[in-house]
Amino acid sequence: MKKLLIGSTALFAVGAISSAAQADIAKLSVSGQIDIAYSVIDSEVANSDGTDGAGMGSGNSSTQLVFDWGGATESGLQYGARLDYRFQNDDADELYVFLAGDWGRLHIGGDDGVVDAFAPGGESVLAGAWGYDGNHNVAPTSGSGTTGYFVSSNGTILTANPQSAASGSSILTVAPTLATETDDSMKFSYYSPSFSGFQVGASYIPDVSSTSNTTGSGVLGGKTGYEVAAKWDGSFDAVSIGLGGGYIGQTDTTGQKSSQGMRLGTTIGFAGFSFGMGYGDNFDTGCASGSTNCDGGDYWSYGLAYSFGPGAVSIGYIDAEKDGGADGEAYSFDADYRLADGLQAFGGVNYYEVDPVLGAADRDLTQGIVGLRVSF
Repeated sequence: MKKLLIGSTALFAVGAISSAAQADIAKLSVSGQIDIAYSVIDSEVANSDGTDGAGMGSGNSSTQLVFDWGGATESGLQYGARLDYRFQNDDADELYVFLAGDWGRLHIGGDDGVVDAFAPGGESVLAGAWGYDGNHNVAPTSGSGTTGYFVSSNGTILTANPQSAASGSSILTVAPTLATETDDSMKFSYYSPSFSGFQVGASYIPDVSSTSNTTGSGVLGGKTGYEVAAKWDGSFDAVSIGLGGGYIGQTDTTGQKSSQGMRLGTTIGFAGFSFGMGYGDNFDTGCASGSTNCDGGDYWSYGLAYSFGPGAVSIGYIDAEKDGGADGEAYSFDADYRLADGLQAFGGVNYYEVDPVLGAADRDLTQGIVGLRVSF
């Protein structure tokens, strides 16, 4: 759920240095983004499992500074580093070095894996506050009990990972993310050159039980992780098309079934319109070994946007479910408008509905968001 305007082309932006046969002096660039938003929440849930109210707390603000440094050797080897610092978390969100050349690109350090980089979805085209995948939204969860559906006081949600669920159960998260995603954990990632729009990649996350240099948002539970992914970007006349997908696997945890996930997606653009669709499957992640009625959950995400000059609007929908009856869905409407160079106003409305297991009542929640975004 990490959304940044300045990060949309970050993967290869730093490495876009001339590969001519002469050394390029290493240069440092600084960019940043500040989001300040006001969120209003109205929940209609049974048994007081939700929270109404409004706020401008840390969950509705996002401040970051990104330091990019890079150069090239006389032989044409490109090199560099990135430090992405998030003030609200008081830590580095991304911290890695890279090497690149005609052979491709290698990232070493804390960075998103290749599946996150290559697999699009409905969330890829959303505008404004980015709907059900935004920094400011409330992502409800559904577990095996009657609590934990809307835990929010100012727009922040403590989402649960299926790996942390009780033995034999898993938790459904209404968001376009996989339980096995490694986020910015320390890893090695390789990206091949692009051939006619086609590109492949792989990530390896060392065994955290035997090393102390694996940090980040990803929850590996002491397991070795790996990712493989591929994508294709092309166009036919005025229509642009993107296709991508990947697989994430982790070594087994004692007492649990294999932790694995898959994402597939596409985006299509034409005459100012953009459409995105994605699918994710957690397989049996988080399920106890020997369990027969357990599922890690899957989701379908959709988005449709239209850009007009300095503005954009979008609608989004996501449906997530797992075997056993739990399912949830979200609708979103978002808009943004550029007021000046580097200054953008944005807003959105999200509606969630979760149908939990164990026969509990449905949970509904509506959220409104307005804010200003400064990028430099």
